Amino acid sequence: MPPPSPRAENPPRDRSVTLIRGVHRWRVSCAAGHEQSLVDSLLEHALNEDSPLGLEDVALIRTRLAGSIRIGVNKVPPTPDRA
Repeated sequence: MPPPSPRAENPPRDRSVTLIRGVHRWRVSCAAGHEQSLVDSLLEHALNEDSPLGLEDVALIRTRLAGSIRIGVNKVPPTPDRA
């Protein structure tokens, strides 16, 4: 029997963020790899003038989601003196 694939051993995990602002509380989640779709949906909601969810809230949620997936956006390549 072949060994299990690495993907089977470490299945993608759901991503979730909870945001509390005043009396409003949002808990949003999505499957790993679908973060951008979630952010797009939240952005649509935030653009509605009757929505208590604001653009700054969506930006914060996006930042939190990016942190949970450990993307390399904030990584700085080593300089020769730090290598």
